[in-house]
Amino acid sequence: TTTNQWLLNGAQPLGKVEGGCVAYNGSHFVMIDGDTYDTSSSTQYVYIQFYDIERDVWSMHTVEAPFYTNGVSYIAWRFQYCAFADDKLYIFGGKIDDSTYLNGMWRYDTLTQQFISIGTLPHPCGYGTTAADGFGHMYLVGCYSGSTYTNQIFVFDASTETIATDIIYTQSPAVSETAAAIFNRQLW
Repeated sequence: TTTNQWLLNGAQPLGKVEGGCVAYNGSHFVMIDGDTYDTSSSTQYVYIQFYDIERDVWSMHTVEAPFYTNGVSYIAWRFQYCAFADDKLYIFGGKIDDSTYLNGMWRYDTLTQQFISIGTLPHPCGYGTTAADGFGHMYLVGCYSGSTYTNQIFVFDASTETIATDIIYTQSPAVSETAAAIFNRQLW
């Protein structure tokens, strides 16, 4: 018996994703940008890779970044939060260069391959994780805003596509680059 080995089965991703986010909706994994491809030059695009588990096939959407305006390019969109709710993909915040953090919230429409802006986070955030509870709520855990680690946990309600400002939890100590999961209706 061999132990401590990863098995690599099936199709391989079309590109690398380092510092991007990964979400799962029961039939597809999705990986969003990160340090995808050539980070030595600026771009206006986001690369979204979908893995269809049943068909064992990867596909890629190359779409204009939701924050691309007035010709301002970026190196890579990294360290954002993302999760599925009701087969809708939501993306929050992230970092687009060495010092610029985002506070945007977007829904990605897989049919039209477009981002729809749905609001803003209370402040710019990156380097966190998202846990979805299966009831339309996502918990954004851990945040670094470029100068400060925060101890807030934001709750996103997919039915209203808003951050529940009256239900912001705190954690101690403040963290980022962490993992989170919902188990037995508790956030871990």
